[in-house]
Amino acid sequence: MLRRRWRLLLSLAGLAFASFTLWTQAGELQRSVISLPSVSWGWLLLGLVGSALTYPLSALTLRGASGTLASLGRLTELQLATSFANLFAPQGIAGLALTERFLERVHLDRASAVAAVLLNNAWYAGVFGCFLVASPVSLRDTRLGLLAAGHWPALAIAALLLLSGLIVLWALRGRSERLARRLTAARRHWLAALGNPARLAQLIGGAAGTIALYALVFAACAWAFSVQVQPTELAAVYLAGTALSSLVPAPSGLGAAEAALITGMVGIGVHAGPALESVLAYRFLTWWLPIPLGLLAFGRMRRAGVV
Repeated sequence: MLRRRWRLLLSLAGLAFASFTLWTQAGELQRSVISLPSVSWGWLLLGLVGSALTYPLSALTLRGASGTLASLGRLTELQLATSFANLFAPQGIAGLALTERFLERVHLDRASAVAAVLLNNAWYAGVFGCFLVASPVSLRDTRLGLLAAGHWPALAIAALLLLSGLIVLWALRGRSERLARRLTAARRHWLAALGNPARLAQLIGGAAGTIALYALVFAACAWAFSVQVQPTELAAVYLAGTALSSLVPAPSGLGAAEAALITGMVGIGVHAGPALESVLAYRFLTWWLPIPLGLLAFGRMRRAGVV
């Protein structure tokens, strides 16, 4: 109960901050609606195509993590279904549960299904971290540093929680026979995935391709509203904003993502109006638009009995 209350409070705080950020840009939003005819629709079309391609690439990553024999089409449908499921729980928890259930229904036992989901998400987070660290635009050398500096307590807390979780698992490894068996099964599954060249290529290509496409979609949305910024800077804003918004326990970082990305764009010199337009367009293409398609995919998979 206490954990739920803290989660609710953090979600409300994130939404309040995001609402305040968007409210301060209300005048810019009104001007943005008026200026819609001047939008470069070709860039938005490119963003739409890029957003659509993230789903089969995410499916490719899951295939590498799980070794499932399910078709890429079915796995892509699963990724769409998770976009709908993630409306109901913070930070993709519902999507994780749906993916685990699907893998069990396909052919994996529970231990292997859980191990596959953990590997899929840990691998994606690791590749995302590599992109963030290797970004050509150093956070310390741009005004994005202001964005990161304002959130360093949250980053420190997240790191401490992760470290604490690893310490607890390490401490319990010999005390619980059941946990030890599960960890052994998970380690075996991970080694099998990473030791298979085909599956490793799927993991690397799927995760890297998904992240790169999201960055491209973000840049395309910015260029659609005549934002004259280098793609490396826009990629840095996307990576930093996404990383920071993931600390807020809201569904898909709702509110926090918008606030972080707008703040990042303003931090690199983009005017508030185009920054707001770009971020709202990006979130529409990558979060709002897939929801009805995800509902259809979820219903179809329910009828097929695979979730």
